[in-house]
Amino acid sequence: MTVQKYTRSNGAKSGTESYFIGGGLVLALTPFLGKKAVCTITAGLLTFQLAMMSSFDRTVAWYSVLSQKLGPVTMRNASIGFAECVRPGGKPTSDHCLNLYRLSGPMSSMVAAVPVLYVITFAPVIAFIRLFYPEHIYGVPKNPLRLYWFFLRHPVAIQGEGPSNGDGLAAMNGCESMIYPITRKTLEAGPADRAYWLQEEPKPRLRDMFHDKLFCHRFFESHGAKHPILVAEVVDHRRRHVFLEPGKAPEKLIWKPRYSTMGLGVEKFTGWEDMDDGKTWAPSQVPYVIEEMIQATEYEASEWYRMTTLWDYDEEEPMPGYCWRTRNDKSDPRIQTDIIGGAYCITSHKPFVGPSEKGVCIDPRTGKKTALDAKVERALTEAIELQKKMHMNLGKELHSIGWDVMVRDDDPIFIEFNINNGFFCCDHSMDELEVMADFYGRQFFKRLPNQLINFDAERC
Repeated sequence: MTVQKYTRSNGAKSGTESYFIGGGLVLALTPFLGKKAVCTITAGLLTFQLAMMSSFDRTVAWYSVLSQKLGPVTMRNASIGFAECVRPGGKPTSDHCLNLYRLSGPMSSMVAAVPVLYVITFAPVIAFIRLFYPEHIYGVPKNPLRLYWFFLRHPVAIQGEGPSNGDGLAAMNGCESMIYPITRKTLEAGPADRAYWLQEEPKPRLRDMFHDKLFCHRFFESHGAKHPILVAEVVDHRRRHVFLEPGKAPEKLIWKPRYSTMGLGVEKFTGWEDMDDGKTWAPSQVPYVIEEMIQATEYEASEWYRMTTLWDYDEEEPMPGYCWRTRNDKSDPRIQTDIIGGAYCITSHKPFVGPSEKGVCIDPRTGKKTALDAKVERALTEAIELQKKMHMNLGKELHSIGWDVMVRDDDPIFIEFNINNGFFCCDHSMDELEVMADFYGRQFFKRLPNQLINFDAERC
């Protein structure tokens, strides 16, 4: 069933061109004002943006581009592989994003410096252009001047959910991986025969917990969190690891790329007829997992909940961030849902951000409020307790974890968890955006000294 075009969770579907429009508008002044004047304007824009952006954004840009420590160098390389998934027309990768590129520190800095310098230079123009895009015109109502000021203060939010996916805070939240205290050992896969994170090591290694769908199953299983039944891992159209034979597998299954994000390449399983043929059985030759297809019981099309836990540096344990539900139109056959649009779902646990009225679902675009189904509320409440427990095992070094959950009857089914999860500008109010940006900034500065500046990867 080799596919030519991969399905995915769609975001804004446009936006990358705004980078070129912004720069192009400035350069288009050259015939009228001359090269010297345009160079002066460009330098002025850069100076203005550096002065306007928050100290958080400036500091993140500085360390993410120029630091030669193991952590930032590793993450600069990983971001190249990660971009291969999130870019328009992206494809699942053949290996973990931490293993795809091995650029030296100075070379990775040069690669990162070009786009960062370009965006910062032309951000005042690009930010203005972004105000007129459909995601904001039809999104949660905002004061345009306030949104423009937010973009000036936080230029990393411009297309922060990935190229053409939308403006948001995923890239800003990415600071947690940039300052994660990486050692050589954490870049190696841990023992595969046991839950080592509950035994000889205090937490999972970064290589395992950073966007590896196969590891998610192991982690959920170790904490008693229900998850889809895992059947096999397939590479080059052949089973590499068999967890269940075909006769014992669930009837409805899906293909899921082992290393990807945004639901890229998740497809319905088409059958066992071409099993292990080495040619066309899987959607492509890259690593895939075959797992149980979970169907929500409250809604007949695809539905899932993005839930977050946040760990304030000054607190002893994580707290619930928010719970966000997305649904496909009933005519949409995809497994995955889009990542723009949806509704807050509030349980008895007060969320850190968003509405706090208990037992309701609220669409922030329309203000429509509906009662939260009793079974769903029980499932989400249980999920939050499990998420807090699992976040504590993942470690306080991570201030934010995103959990993808589905609800079957009154059971939460954990699909996967992600680091650097997003927060779309068009789906949230200005107050909510500023609350989250402030949280990320505070957590970054509190962790920066111990996790990066004073951290010696070679000694640990």
